[in-house]
Amino acid sequence: MSEMSELKFGTWAPPESIVAVEYSLAALEEIRKAVAEGFQRFARGGIEVGGVLYGNVDGSTTRILAVREISCEHLTGPSFQLSEKDRAALTEQLESDRTDPRLDGLQPLGFYVSHTRSEIALLPGEFEIFNARFPEPQHLVMVVRPGRAGRMRAGFFVREADGSIKADRSHLDFDFPDRIIGAPASPSSAEKRRRDSVPPPAETPARSELAGVSESFETASGANPVLPATERSAFELPTVEMEEPLRAPEYIPVPQPKKKWLAWTLSIAGVLIAAVAAIVGLRYFGHLAASPISLNVTDAKSQLTIGWDAMSPTIQTAAQGTIQIVEGNNTFTAKLGPGDLAKGSYSYPRRTGDVQIQMDVETTANEKRTEMTRFLGAPPQSLANDEVEALRKERDSMREELDRLRERNTKLAAELKQSERSLTVLRTRIGIVSPGNTATGTTAKK
Repeated sequence: MSEMSELKFGTWAPPESIVAVEYSLAALEEIRKAVAEGFQRFARGGIEVGGVLYGNVDGSTTRILAVREISCEHLTGPSFQLSEKDRAALTEQLESDRTDPRLDGLQPLGFYVSHTRSEIALLPGEFEIFNARFPEPQHLVMVVRPGRAGRMRAGFFVREADGSIKADRSHLDFDFPDRIIGAPASPSSAEKRRRDSVPPPAETPARSELAGVSESFETASGANPVLPATERSAFELPTVEMEEPLRAPEYIPVPQPKKKWLAWTLSIAGVLIAAVAAIVGLRYFGHLAASPISLNVTDAKSQLTIGWDAMSPTIQTAAQGTIQIVEGNNTFTAKLGPGDLAKGSYSYPRRTGDVQIQMDVETTANEKRTEMTRFLGAPPQSLANDEVEALRKERDSMREELDRLRERNTKLAAELKQSERSLTVLRTRIGIVSPGNTATGTTAKK
């Protein structure tokens, strides 16, 4: 590892962030090569890759000095989503890196991930890894967006002063600098296999044996440079005379059977396969390109306001939604209809200093979108004694009022029964038969 004084650094320090980031340009070059190799793996975006960022922390400045690739099976597709096996391998990697002498004095600071089909934003799976593996205030995530002609754009995601994370966009996006001249090349696996398969070149004459060769060359008619005639004889091969000149082998054409029907069948099959792939690709990439919800959370006197972008096309076409709130061992779920989603916010009185929020939205086209956020802060302060006493008095007053209402209701019920009995007696006296009575009574005369 190079000395610190020899390294060149870039700086990311937007005024809205409480964390400043310094990144080694050599480490950034390693990230560029890994992302470009994944992006060029195959057409339509390649695969997404990621890696652990290592460095140190100096006050409010996080300094990135090295990177290590994170293994991903890509079981669910080209996106960077870690399987259970990948997560176990990441745990082992973080443990083994502690004893790596090349990382001596460095600590894991977070991770980077490439987005080849989505913008620079923190996705739910990455949000989960960030909170589970890198929970410290100085930890960060770097999202890289590759483009055409090798251009790349990136942004850092850090925690705010209250512990929340702005996942919909970075405080500041930046372009990768030009490639470092003389940066150590890290060949891809394909290049390594190709180099290993090529036999080593034959030994060349030592430099001392070529000392007599003149360094000046003559170029004839723009052709390759040649040595002077006086110095060319030492390097010319001896002439070998052939007893019989070589003749080119005779070409005997082999008649091919006519299989036009096979060509037509393969063409039709290719068209059908391309059509099916296009339909599946449109549904797949359409789902990935769904507009974000922009889930966020703010706190005011222990009252959380969970907000989202009500003008987002996902919200505009939503059929229903769900908010799930987790506080310790307690889980609260709220169903949201189109009218609730159009409000753009939901209030929740928190009881702890750690609240995890997940929002699921289902559109009318049966497409689902999920975003998560988390609030980290101080637990709510307990009520003062005078406030508790005032609440108790209010509770007792409400109980007394409830008892009075119950007593009054009982009296009214008794009076109602007495009125019904009086009405029955009066009807009997004047000879009016009740509707439910079949007995014949005396008809009152006018």
